[in-house]
Parts: sequence; structure tokens; C-alpha cells
Amino acid sequence: MSPEVLVFADGSRPIGYGHLTRMRSLCDLTGLPYRVVTRTREHTKNIFDEPGTDIRAIDSMEEIVEVARSTDASLVILDPPYAQDRADELTGPFWQSTIDKIRQAGKKVARFTDEAAPTQHRCDLLVNDHPSSTEFGEDYKKMGFDGGLLSGPSYFLIDPQHRALNANDRQRDDQLFVSFGGSDQLGVVDRLLPGLQKISDRLSVHLIVGAGHPGAIPQSAGLKISKGLPPREFALGLRKSRMVLTGAGNTLFERAYHGTPGLCVSQSTHQETIGIAFERLGTTGYIGRGDQISLDFLVQSVIALWDDDDARRLQRQSCAALEIQRGCDAIVDAVRGLT
Repeated sequence: MSPEVLVFADGSRPIGYGHLTRMRSLCDLTGLPYRVVTRTREHTKNIFDEPGTDIRAIDSMEEIVEVARSTDASLVILDPPYAQDRADELTGPFWQSTIDKIRQAGKKVARFTDEAAPTQHRCDLLVNDHPSSTEFGEDYKKMGFDGGLLSGPSYFLIDPQHRALNANDRQRDDQLFVSFGGSDQLGVVDRLLPGLQKISDRLSVHLIVGAGHPGAIPQSAGLKISKGLPPREFALGLRKSRMVLTGAGNTLFERAYHGTPGLCVSQSTHQETIGIAFERLGTTGYIGRGDQISLDFLVQSVIALWDDDDARRLQRQSCAALEIQRGCDAIVDAVRGLT
């Protein structure tokens, strides 16, 4: 039997679900038996929904060490989320004592982060997919890091449902595909809905809202609304649409993987750094915080890119240059190599 892996991640509406979903993707892609520890058990159960999955609720970092010591896991994977009220949890020093104790127990540690600036880490594998980390990846080594290092936006875990699409799924639909993330931390859907309705007067818009969205959204002639989509249908929407409007979290990486041009808005200060960095790479247009941009600016920005064939073509080329599937495969190989 393959060695067991212990995974730590959290998710909720205030912090988003991206860290949970990418850890679920990693578990699926490696095929290794795993257990999950989390401070957000009910939300985690919704993501790791396979019957019989061992999900243990914890309250403190020390409990991760205790669970690691009490299991046969040879590898512990840590993917702590970014939260506005505890931003230091993204850094290496915040977790170093926990990681040291896990390693002293004879376990290897893989650390996932999307920190926007380098901090000191000691672990066996460090993966940072923040699009700015290409520029500062070598700084980790200057700080003394001597483990395996994968840094840059190519190193993103693509869910198998996205990877399973084939060449027949590449025919573009003439629509704008809109998703602001499963948790929509800032209530962007409701705030920007009048702008989307105005856009839908001119072109076809498909808006996907999280299944937990509290209210009903009125349909209009050019505006199709779905409350959640099965993963394959969501992947198809990202791949086949002429253009997308998304948040600046996981979906921004996924649409880059599919080579679909578009615009993004951020749901937090941290997401803002990701959106701006991806714009510098040429893969998207970043139009601001979702709770701050004006409806007129939203409408103007969408229509301008919709009508600009050259700008969309350049975005597609920039997306292809990231080679995200290659980066995803490198993560899977590196994790398997630690077990």
C-alpha cells in the first residue's frame, strides 16, 4: 500500500475555498491515501466529499503535530489560507515551530503558499504559485532554504476535471462567462449585478454564483444564471467561452490553463496582488477590487476587451506561455517523491 499523506487546509466564506480545493486536487492527482485535518470541518466536508474520507477537526497548530505523530503518514502537507485578520499565517516563520516538530517526528513536510513576498522557510518542499514568485524564487535560497522549490504561476494544481477536457471541447462559445468564486467574500455578485445586466443587453452572459448565495437573482434575456455548476461543466464554461470575468483566486489560474482571455476583480488585498501580477504577465486585465469599482467602469472594460481581438489574442498567447499543465505535473512528481 502507498504511504499515507496527512493534509492540513482550511476554507470558509470569509477566507475562500481555494486552498481546500487545490489540496483536494493534489490528493486526486497523486492517488495517495490521505487524511485531512482542518479548523473548518463542515466546509472541508463539502470539498472532500468522498464517502469515508477521514476529516479531523482541530483547533490549534499543535494538534497537527499530535495527529502526525499518531498516524503512519510519511508526509504532511500544509496549505494554510490567507485571512485578512491573520495575514501572518501565510508566512514561513509563523509555521516553522510546527514544521520543525513534525520533521523531528520523522515526517517530511511539503508547504504550499501564495505569499506575495519571500519569507524564511525550512521544509522538504516549498511550492509558491503567486505570479510574482518567479521574480523572488531565488531569494528563498539566499535565506537558507535547501529543500525542493517550485515557484511561479506555472506551479498550480489543476483539478482533474479541467485536465480531462479534450480537443473536441475547444470550440468557443460566443458568451461572457462570469464567476467571482465559490464564497464571494465581498458580495461582488449582488453589487455588480446591475452592470452585468447592462452588459447582457449587448452580449450573452452566463453568471455562476456559489451554491450558498443567499438570494434569488432575476433572470433577464441575455443573462443566464446558474447556482453552482458540476466541476466538468464549470471547466467547459471556462474553456469554451469567448471571454471571462472572474475573481483573482483559483479561477484566474484555471482560465489561464484553458487559454481563455478576460478580466478579473479581487476579493481581498491579497487577491489584488495576484490580479495585478497576472496583468503584468499579460494573461488578464485587472480592473480593481470588486467592492470598489464603478458599474460604468465594469461595463466599459468588458465591452472594450470583447471588441478587441488583438488584446484577447495576446492574452491567449501569454496564458499558453505559463505551461500550467507542466507545472502541475512537476508538483505531483515532487510530492510523490517525498513519500
